[in-house]
Amino acid sequence: MKEVTFIRQNLDKWRSYETVAESPALSTPDEMADAYIDVTSDLAFSQTHYPQSRITLYLNNLASAIHQNIYRNKRERWSRIITFWTREMPLIMWDARKELRLSFIIFLISALIGVLSQWLDPDFSRLVMGNRYVEMTLKKLEKAGVSSAKIEGRMRSQAYAYLSAKVYSSANKGLDPEEYANEVELLKTVFNRGYGDGYLGGVVTPVQKKYADNRGQYLGKATFTKRKFDTSQLDEKVGIRDGLTLYKGDEKIGGFKLTSVGKTASPFSLPDGTYEVYRTYDPRIDTIKNMIGEPPKFTGTTERVPAHVPTKLSERTPVDLPEMSFYISSIKNLETVLPHADRVYFEMNDSLKEAQEICDNAGVEIVTHIPRLTPTEKIETGGRPIMINTPGQYIPKEGDRVYASQFMNMFNSYMRTPYYQTTLSPELSNEEIRSLAQHYSGRLEVMVFGRQELMCTRDPAMHNGILVDEKSFRFPVYKDVHGLSHILNSSDTILLPYLG
Repeated sequence: MKEVTFIRQNLDKWRSYETVAESPALSTPDEMADAYIDVTSDLAFSQTHYPQSRITLYLNNLASAIHQNIYRNKRERWSRIITFWTREMPLIMWDARKELRLSFIIFLISALIGVLSQWLDPDFSRLVMGNRYVEMTLKKLEKAGVSSAKIEGRMRSQAYAYLSAKVYSSANKGLDPEEYANEVELLKTVFNRGYGDGYLGGVVTPVQKKYADNRGQYLGKATFTKRKFDTSQLDEKVGIRDGLTLYKGDEKIGGFKLTSVGKTASPFSLPDGTYEVYRTYDPRIDTIKNMIGEPPKFTGTTERVPAHVPTKLSERTPVDLPEMSFYISSIKNLETVLPHADRVYFEMNDSLKEAQEICDNAGVEIVTHIPRLTPTEKIETGGRPIMINTPGQYIPKEGDRVYASQFMNMFNSYMRTPYYQTTLSPELSNEEIRSLAQHYSGRLEVMVFGRQELMCTRDPAMHNGILVDEKSFRFPVYKDVHGLSHILNSSDTILLPYLG
């Protein structure tokens, strides 16, 4: 397309977006978001075809202005701090008074059960969280029908691999927990970023939130006065040559080896106060390392026979233009894309039936996008097309039109699927897509614009917002109506130059 034609076709639209940029108060958030998406799309096209043109600079400035209006911080008055505590918080608590009363009663009953259990059986707390915990977990899995237990030992030391294997195999054999109590204690020391039972106890949270680094075994708190403290303050026993590390909240203060137990002192100066103490070294670990010895070093060569897997070329019917599919979740966005869509993947939410009626009247196919963690027995097609995410999530019946999402991770032509159409893995290159299409006769789809989904989790601690990593990359997070949080890539995929 010539530059003058491109400008003439979009000039009126850009002028309307200038109003959005200059007077954001007159536009709704959805209108600003739609304007930003449209302008960035035009900017990508302009950067590709007219990189040195003034229109590219104009679109870049327009997109930046709209972006700043969308992401700017809302200013609040200082008096808001006072009104929050004097008005807003009391009103919130009053509105939730029934729930608060019920939660307090449940908490009180639970606390009384714990106190009574501990009073009747002094070993109760040790039974729940002590050496028998591993054995109890394995028994639960066995009753649930699990036939194998996996131990993750990659990127860990030999001592860690040895101790984890020893502890869990001992528990699996039904040995008395006291027989491997020392190994459990050392396992907590050799590598420890906190423990959790994942989702085994229900959908709570798979992580502990206090800290993310390896701190070893938590021993308790100790009060230092002029560098001196008493090891009897700690909850766990310590020994000479144990390595201790001190923390004050998130701040690591320092570490040292004990030269004595009881009343002792830190070898370095530190302010008087109370610190969290972790054991990061135990001399017994050296005994294990000596017993294991050095890792073997392999020498020599291995002759490999070249392997060739024959593949057949498939005849594909050429198409003039690819069909256009859109992933959306709201009626407003549906009405926006409908004139340009051959197909719509609509999230399974409260607006699905209304979306189906709109698409039926417009003659556009609508596919229900099934949530990633939905079990088979909860999927009802109602005779309509659906999109699934894993091979076992739904087994197509005769007459069903089932689409496969990118999470099927299709990356070669040997994936024989009963699906009407499959979205390819986003990790394939142009040449790999071309080769796959030459050997696969089924319908294929590729995502050409938008943010790829990196991860999906049921963790209830996740909320709508932004995750920022250590390199300051920003990853959007949105939570759907099913309680699943979706973490998206930090940047958009734009394959506009590859179309046409």
